[in-house]
Amino acid sequence: MRRLYYLTDSVDCAEKVSDDLHRIGVTDWNFHIMSKNKKAMRDHKLNSASSFFHEHDGIRSAERGAIIGLIAGVLAIASFLLVAPDLAAEYRTFPLLSLLFTSGVLVAFGVFLGVIYGMDFENIKIKRFHKQLEEGQYLLMIDVKKTDADEIITALSGYADVTQAGEGHSNVGPFQTA
Repeated sequence: MRRLYYLTDSVDCAEKVSDDLHRIGVTDWNFHIMSKNKKAMRDHKLNSASSFFHEHDGIRSAERGAIIGLIAGVLAIASFLLVAPDLAAEYRTFPLLSLLFTSGVLVAFGVFLGVIYGMDFENIKIKRFHKQLEEGQYLLMIDVKKTDADEIITALSGYADVTQAGEGHSNVGPFQTA
């Protein structure tokens, strides 16, 4: 999906945009608002961005951890097969079960460490809006299908207090840099 980014200085304007987007069919699942002022967002019942999915880099780091854990699991089994080839030949199912179990444990451990590591960093896609968020602005993130993007852009162009801040893809790859 395509993600559209908009900035506004006012929580009231963010609330109006939210209401208008809901009227034209954009669900809370596809629309999030990020701000330093969490209290104002709660008071206005705005759909706040998720700390895990939107604000921090937990997902991207978890994916990296899973890949690293899988590689570590494959290397552990490969080294076992090289060190004890006679044992592997005698018990044919043992290496397969051992590969699956070891890889699963290492992938889970990699995901766990990745999430913990990623929660210390700002989301790679949000990093460019850090200054505006620190100044108290509200970042509106709208995920739309490519075919519906023009309708949303047209609907939001009527707001004087809302500025288009960019666009991108809603997914973040594990080795994406920006």
